[in-house]
Amino acid sequence: MGDNTHGSFGVFQGMAKEDISHSPERHALIIGINSYPFVDAQPLKGCVNDAERMAILASDTFGFKARLLVDSEATRDGILAALERLLDEVRPGEQVLVHYSGHGSRILRPNGGAAETIVPHDSGRGVNPNRDITDQEFRSWMNALWNVTPYLTLVFDSCHAGGVTRDLEATARGLEADQRFESLRDKTAFSQLEAEAHRALRPHEGLPVSERFTLLAACRPGERACEMSDPSTGKRYGAFTLLLTEELARLRGVSTFREVFDRVARRVSSRFHEQNPQLEGAWDRQIFGSQKLAKRRFLSVASRQENDAELDGGAIHDVVPGSEWNVYSPGTQALNDAMPSRIKIESVTGTKAKARLLTESDEHSIVQGGIAVEDCRPLGEHRLTVHVPAHAQELVSRIRASPLLRWTHGPGDVFVEYALEGWSVTDLSGAQLLPILNEEYQVFEGLGRIARRRALAELRHPHPEHLLKDVLDIEIYRRRPGGAWQEARSTQGELSFFEGDFLGIRTQHDFDKPLYVAIIDLGLAGSVEVLYPERGAVDLLPPGDELAIGFGEYDGLEFFLPEGISGAGERETLLFLVGVAPFNLDVLVSSERSLPPEGRSPLDVILRRLLQSAGDHAGRQVRRILASAADAWTVTSRSFWLRRAP
Repeated sequence: MGDNTHGSFGVFQGMAKEDISHSPERHALIIGINSYPFVDAQPLKGCVNDAERMAILASDTFGFKARLLVDSEATRDGILAALERLLDEVRPGEQVLVHYSGHGSRILRPNGGAAETIVPHDSGRGVNPNRDITDQEFRSWMNALWNVTPYLTLVFDSCHAGGVTRDLEATARGLEADQRFESLRDKTAFSQLEAEAHRALRPHEGLPVSERFTLLAACRPGERACEMSDPSTGKRYGAFTLLLTEELARLRGVSTFREVFDRVARRVSSRFHEQNPQLEGAWDRQIFGSQKLAKRRFLSVASRQENDAELDGGAIHDVVPGSEWNVYSPGTQALNDAMPSRIKIESVTGTKAKARLLTESDEHSIVQGGIAVEDCRPLGEHRLTVHVPAHAQELVSRIRASPLLRWTHGPGDVFVEYALEGWSVTDLSGAQLLPILNEEYQVFEGLGRIARRRALAELRHPHPEHLLKDVLDIEIYRRRPGGAWQEARSTQGELSFFEGDFLGIRTQHDFDKPLYVAIIDLGLAGSVEVLYPERGAVDLLPPGDELAIGFGEYDGLEFFLPEGISGAGERETLLFLVGVAPFNLDVLVSSERSLPPEGRSPLDVILRRLLQSAGDHAGRQVRRILASAADAWTVTSRSFWLRRAP
């Protein structure tokens, strides 16, 4: 089929066509493979339909130049040539979309590891040669693309989008690992491009990894990604692709990936209860655009039964019993113009909160996916008392309305003063907590960051002898500029890093089930950054497996001190969250700077989550076991001084 030039087949009649007359060019590579003649597996059914449907939507509605590869066109050489052609065609700032439906697999390495792969039409097993495309080959391509544009959207509705089988009739979109080590030979496409990309000036170097892509995956690791029929045509599709394209076709005005994804995920999960789609990366970016929309801090309603509701957040999100929350219908844009329902938190676990209905303005607001925003909390639960001059009326008004802050005439945790150069924020010792700011709203946002940082730093499990006590082993490493990695040693009981040092972390656990691990950097000036995992990722760490991050040749966290910090430095804290349930981290953080595991680029990590088989993850049985211990979580920290280089 090559480039998509055919009509819409009536699939999206009546949808709103985006105004693309003045947009930069958009490029899409869309792959769907049902037929695998050289492997011993059932033919797949809905992958080509997925690809054709997505290609029509991308070209007709969003103005993409869509290249469609299906079945015999989607060979290894055909896919690699199409990826290389994208690198030649894409110009700075342009949009790129890659959609894949087909088999995923692995190739075993002699060291016991495995390369994750997608399986082209002409790849084989047994006596047939392996022509899979590895995660490393994709990594090289993605690194080269990022040297041109950070606007990449990935859509995976495939067997191993999280490690799954896909068909309700037991057709699996996944192949067993190829145990022939020699199958990795000659799989080096784009390796030269990768080296050139690293040597070149990288214009998007300052962007965190999570802002360089958006990933929409059909399900989490270990889950089934199901198929369904389109009632209007009778054709079979991946449920995720079908519902995603329907929601994209209904768009009116400006929407973010998060808003569209939330609607799709609710529809998929309500129909297929053990399929939970996954969203990662720049989800607050405009759909297929470069505009990053305002980020709202909220928790989602996880479930509702009569007058009781559950929020997708708990103690790690600073949810406290007795606090009251406003709840809005899913997808509500202008919260100030909407009439909310109201709930009161009655009990809190590590990652969930039970609430009681107080008032209900709309029967559709307190439902799964509803937007919950904290309005007030019990007296004494404010995290930060702030002394502000009474004449700063706008700032005082904002503080009084905040559930995290409390305004005081007398001494407080934080002092805010105005001088000729701007607003100054200091603690009781006079140390500068924020850079000098010009606007009152900037001061208010900075105070909120400080309050959230303090809440995280004080977070502890309420029961001293809980299930996961001391479960995590942690080692901190440093690399001086031009030097080698060494384990960081404390001097006189204090661990110190200097400006220009790089941070590396190794950690593992000895619990008898896989656990979710998150690493958060509580930095200076109130900053809260997620170091691991990628934004939105859901990834389990098996017992005994080591998680090593920041050790890549081109990756790592380099320390620096902001202006206004004394040469003596300030304390920085690494927070390690561990639990049997995934963490909703977005509401916690002020920014994201994810670090990839050792020897892997961010795309390696993405593809591993997408392509690994269900057997390598916990799977549904383990998830049910873990669900019985839903409050099993722990938090531990490592602090150190960050000082100016001598």
